[in-house]
Amino acid sequence: MCLAAAVAPLLLLENASRIANTGGSLPSEGEISLWKDKVQKVMAKLREEARLPCSYKIPQGESMKDYKIYWQTRGGLKPLVAIAYINATESSYTDPLYKNRTKMNEENFTLSIFPVKLSDECTYECVILKEELITKLPVALSVVADFSKPIIQAERHSNVCGSEWLTLTCSSHGGYPRPRMVGSINNETVEWNSTATHDAATGLFQIIGNLPLNVTGDILVHCSVEYQDLKVSANFTWCMYLHPRHSNVVFSFPNSSSPDYWTLVSNTKLCIFMLMHLKY
Repeated sequence: MCLAAAVAPLLLLENASRIANTGGSLPSEGEISLWKDKVQKVMAKLREEARLPCSYKIPQGESMKDYKIYWQTRGGLKPLVAIAYINATESSYTDPLYKNRTKMNEENFTLSIFPVKLSDECTYECVILKEELITKLPVALSVVADFSKPIIQAERHSNVCGSEWLTLTCSSHGGYPRPRMVGSINNETVEWNSTATHDAATGLFQIIGNLPLNVTGDILVHCSVEYQDLKVSANFTWCMYLHPRHSNVVFSFPNSSSPDYWTLVSNTKLCIFMLMHLKY
């Protein structure tokens, strides 16, 4: 991962000089200016393919043989070369971290990284040189790993005067980056008391949330784990009169796609039907 966000022109000159020594002149320090536009953003999933666009088109009548192109990381003590082409030939400057994992489209200079690792999360630059530096385009790569579908459990503590004390627990694991947990009871927003922990070996996160609750009737519980611009959700209905009246019993519930008022209504009707059936 990048250790710093700033770009050091001298470091760029160092890489440029290595390429220029194979043919072509070295651009002056004044020609190496930072790209002023916003950084392009790309999101890729762990172990899948990332495609980073260079957004440069070779003018008509020219070919890759007229250019020196390389992709490097931006920031850190020293930029790492992900791939480089000199006069249409792939060079040996690729850093060992990217060896056999990168390729470049020879028409639009798009960089492909496969399989994506968490350590690939960084800002990259597409550097294009001819007789001088033509352009330097930054692309920020963010890596995500999908969290497991949440598992919701309910621990029953007591049943007094028609009400019940429950501790609801929602858990999910195996994702990246650090998540947050949100939820609702009967479509009313609630705040889960959640904690996310990081596995140093894999770099992935797990999150566990709990919610103490006093209930007097059936409830629809929703739990959602959000990470980056993604989320994974689960919900269930607690039908209080169908569960054995014992303390400290843990119930697990199957997942469904999303909370819905009519789901609660239909499950409540089921509770009433089963109670009437048991009565007679």
